Amino acid sequence: MNKDIGLIFIGEKNLKQGWPYKGFDSISEAETLRDMIISFSKKLRLAIDYNYFGVLTNKEELGNVKDDLLAMDGFVVTYLTTGRVYDIFREIVSLGKPTIIYAQPFSGHEWRLYSELKDKSRSIIVASDNIQDLINKIKLLDVVLSLKNSRILMFTDRIPDKKYLDEIKNSYVSEIICLDHNVLNKYYHETDEDQARRHADIIIAQALNVIEPTYDEIIKALRIYYALKNALKDYNANAVTIDCLSMIFHKAIPTTPCIAFSLLNDEGIPAACEADLNSLITMILLRYLADKPSFISDPVPDFSNGYLYHAHCTSATRLRGINREKKKYYLRNHAESLSGVAVQTLWPVGSKVTSVKIELRERILLLHTGEVVKNLYVNKGCRTKFATKVSDVRRFVEEFRGGLHRVIIIGDYIEEMKEIGKLMGLKIIEEMKY
Repeated sequence: MNKDIGLIFIGEKNLKQGWPYKGFDSISEAETLRDMIISFSKKLRLAIDYNYFGVLTNKEELGNVKDDLLAMDGFVVTYLTTGRVYDIFREIVSLGKPTIIYAQPFSGHEWRLYSELKDKSRSIIVASDNIQDLINKIKLLDVVLSLKNSRILMFTDRIPDKKYLDEIKNSYVSEIICLDHNVLNKYYHETDEDQARRHADIIIAQALNVIEPTYDEIIKALRIYYALKNALKDYNANAVTIDCLSMIFHKAIPTTPCIAFSLLNDEGIPAACEADLNSLITMILLRYLADKPSFISDPVPDFSNGYLYHAHCTSATRLRGINREKKKYYLRNHAESLSGVAVQTLWPVGSKVTSVKIELRERILLLHTGEVVKNLYVNKGCRTKFATKVSDVRRFVEEFRGGLHRVIIIGDYIEEMKEIGKLMGLKIIEEMKY
């Protein structure tokens, strides 16, 4: 589904005096910038429609188009001249839509407003004479608005907190569909066992080794994968999470979904364990931003080495991109229950990683970076385990907040995620220096 973005230009139409210069043609400048923005967006295949274009000089003109603007999903606002633009800026950002402010050098001095507006709005600013810098921020706006089109499947036997789910739905995603283990089991029993067996032969051949799981267990685990794939298709959903630990403990499902999550994330379908909507929504954003799978992890501090370990049983293998090569992996069982099938993926040593976590109730975005220094092979903890060298693990522990899980992705996406957080109206919390 395309997003409707308003292209708003603010400036005097017949500039008597001021920047850029007397007699500046605001209409022509706005049309030129509009055409460039639309052209670049099409080249990048952004799912954006620019359904409003206008040059506004005063609050009266803004009032005349306010209903049109309220129908938009977000705005790109460019000031073209000095003049009566301060109040127009305030009015636009007060509409509560994600907004990019474009400040071309020597067009005026309205960049000064951003320090006043940034904490009261969902806005970011681009101060540059390079239109590509603006396009890069529009890509981030596309990521944020893509989240709103997401439909999530959540398998849980607990009674959902309807108020909480409605808050998430109203603010972040299109739909959260809650299903219980009986629905998952129905899909499981409808899967093709021969298809699962053929798939098992492939992943066994590609693995470094199969350590604990039996062949039959691998087939059962892959039937969970196909069950989830079919459920996602039937419910027109693009992300999934399961209250898996509870279902495993109560033997409510035939086997663990660990390898199913790994395979889905490899394919670009965000999948999170433990019915963790915070992490899942973070993973969806990272998928749209980087076209890579991310890894939901339990962080483990180590003061003596300055390490933060990351451990879980659901790591993807195509860590550098959905269509990139698989990293080496072992087939293991789920560490906490010693059952089912999980992947132990070897993360690439020397790679920079970004840790991100959105906490929806607190409306905060937590983030830091690190570098992968080694993979761990000890049996304690979850199956995929790697150490990251970070700048201040003690600070991470002493100022920890936001629930246990963190979401890890290869690459440095700190600045992009900070901008995304601002467009979502989140408070940005840097967990460590970097």
